[in-house]
Amino acid sequence: MTTPPGIRSKLRTPFSILLLLAIEVSVCRASEEATPDAAGGASNMPPSMVERDPFWPVGYVPPPPDSVDGGLEEEKEPEITVPIEWPSLTVKGITRARSGRYIAVLDEIGLVEAGSTGWITRNGVTYCWKITDINKKGVFSQRLYYRLSTDEERTKP
Repeated sequence: MTTPPGIRSKLRTPFSILLLLAIEVSVCRASEEATPDAAGGASNMPPSMVERDPFWPVGYVPPPPDSVDGGLEEEKEPEITVPIEWPSLTVKGITRARSGRYIAVLDEIGLVEAGSTGWITRNGVTYCWKITDINKKGVFSQRLYYRLSTDEERTKP
């Protein structure tokens, strides 16, 4: 059976497009089979197929990741193992306001009133107190917590 000459030229373009599409699909499937597994490892690929960093030494193969989350670990705050001695609060002065409440000036903290919180940073440790009461007899406080200071707290003037 022979096809008329006009039809052959009309079918040549769609057939060539279908042929190119089939080649593209087969190439995509082959590259999908060669990609690393879902955990990020390259266990099913030969070492020559691993994506290389151009700065790696010749023959270097990266180790498989330790965890599924990409190796990111939560940063844990280091524990303080040295026994902590709380510094004492030094009262510079106490005054009574018109409303009848007392206000105190504490060394390294500043102006405080009952119910406020104060911090002192010494030797890389930040200490926190709650001022429970101020009266003419003195300033009464409660120790809340201590923690390692951040770099910002260490460099405060």
